[in-house]
Amino acid sequence: MGMDTSAAIINLSLPQFVDTTIDSTPERFDIGTYAFSIPTNDFIATAYIVGKWGTNSGVFPHGNRTTSEESSIFLDNILLDYTSIVSSEQWTYVFSPDELTVFDDGVAELFGTDAATCCVYATGKTTLTLITKTRVSVPEPASLVLMVLGLVGIGFQRRRGTE
Repeated sequence: MGMDTSAAIINLSLPQFVDTTIDSTPERFDIGTYAFSIPTNDFIATAYIVGKWGTNSGVFPHGNRTTSEESSIFLDNILLDYTSIVSSEQWTYVFSPDELTVFDDGVAELFGTDAATCCVYATGKTTLTLITKTRVSVPEPASLVLMVLGLVGIGFQRRRGTE
């Protein structure tokens, strides 16, 4: 049987990202990679990421964008946020327990896609927070009872041997 106790909070940040590539096809933008290590007895209990659509002109997140253009941001293959409006809104994504396996290899890639065939793809600073816990071994009740009975038996045997 194990008991979980709080271990650590790991905050990882990637800086603002701007790509002004103009192409004739929708793009994938490699924003950056989060790399981390978790101690052997620890596991990730909770994870969330906070970001903001970036600004190129100080007003619009994707430069000369129209509302018909669609932008998304992903961590590995998990969709974190999607926008089709012109704003610099903040977004937050909390990973479900099933999605926490994305962190098993200690590396998570942040990337974006844009259906636009021009203009700018930009994000503000993004921060990934991992909350870990440590699994502490606690003896099973049956094992504890057997150990106590064994010690009582040894004590009884020693006492009997001295008489």
